[in-house]
Amino acid sequence: MTINIIEGSSDLHVVVQALSAASVWINETIFPTAATRRYMGYLVDGLRSGQEYLLEQKLNVVTELLEYAKSIHFEEHRRSLATVLCTILIELQNPKQKEFAKFNQYANPLLRVAVVETLVAMGRFLDGSTQEPAWVTAMELARNDSLLIVRKLAV
Repeated sequence: MTINIIEGSSDLHVVVQALSAASVWINETIFPTAATRRYMGYLVDGLRSGQEYLLEQKLNVVTELLEYAKSIHFEEHRRSLATVLCTILIELQNPKQKEFAKFNQYANPLLRVAVVETLVAMGRFLDGSTQEPAWVTAMELARNDSLLIVRKLAV
């Protein structure tokens, strides 16, 4: 039901509240279930799809879940999460003219910070993340980013 609300609503406040409610539910669920696996898969896959204005909210939710919830819910999504984050960071750092409209130019720095915060949380709280090639690549990109705040996060 939460997935339907997130996908079906154009109201930012409704979507943020749905993401928040789902985070509470995940946090209270000790071990992964079929429902939590489905939602986590949706959340990770949804980083690359869906409306751009939700990307920062979704990244913040993933970061908070990694930091405050049991990262056990991300274990089977570790590789795909690292790949998605690396891909997004590459797109944000190297916007092509035709794809530039994909991310709002004014939101670009904030999104780069949010991606790197999520990568850092992965490295700290999700076992095996630092061994993922996509995670290593993304962190190297972050260390060489043109934004000082992004570079400092990646240290």
